[in-house]
Amino acid sequence: MVRLALPDVVYAQARPDLGDLRLAAANRQIPYVRWTPPDPMPVIERADLRPEAEKGRRYSRIEVYLPGIGLPVTQVQLTAPPSPLRRPIGVRYPDPGPPGLAAREERLVAHDTWECLPEPPLPCRLALPLPGPAPRHLTLRFADGDNSPLGAVNVALWRRRDVLLFAWPGEGRVRLLAGAPELRAPAYDLAALAEVLPTRPWHAAELDTSGELRPGAPPWWSRWVVPATLALAALFLLALLRRILAEHEQPG
Repeated sequence: MVRLALPDVVYAQARPDLGDLRLAAANRQIPYVRWTPPDPMPVIERADLRPEAEKGRRYSRIEVYLPGIGLPVTQVQLTAPPSPLRRPIGVRYPDPGPPGLAAREERLVAHDTWECLPEPPLPCRLALPLPGPAPRHLTLRFADGDNSPLGAVNVALWRRRDVLLFAWPGEGRVRLLAGAPELRAPAYDLAALAEVLPTRPWHAAELDTSGELRPGAPPWWSRWVVPATLALAALFLLALLRRILAEHEQPG
């Protein structure tokens, strides 16, 4: 058995439910089971981030940028130096605007009140569950009221882990395919062993992301579209020019 842990780059190409994932070798599908280990995976960890006060408001914010888009983020963890605090906090995702334009609005996806009566040297901590998939960046917004913005905050984001369990075909390359929005989720007989496979001896596999992600090959005739279009346009212009010259040559 082989285990393939899905890297961040896969989530940007696949559907949120991962139902369009396929493993293929020699033009045939390889059955797999998708397993979610109980332990989450770290996405980013940022130390000593300083919330910036919003002009004219009693709020401050931290902009957090993720390494990829569509990641199944499950939790944000905040840590601050030991000091009494009681501060409402919200996590906001940018609303997708019209295609080609930057998002102008934000929507609230999680909120809580960060309360801390510290016992130094233990810091103040808050763990807030998040819904995935997450966009490229998110905003942490603090309702400071009459307080000054927090001095420094450590931010850690965690995501769900997804692992594909399958039998290696023995020879040849195995390809991971994704990006078909209308494709049904696969139904393999191997699913009957979903509870047993994680306990079997296994080898680790890695996705080769050294090259660019390759879309499906274009049809053979696609490379002739532009030259053919230019040739037709040139013929049309020549015919039009001959007609104009012929009209000018006709007597009064």
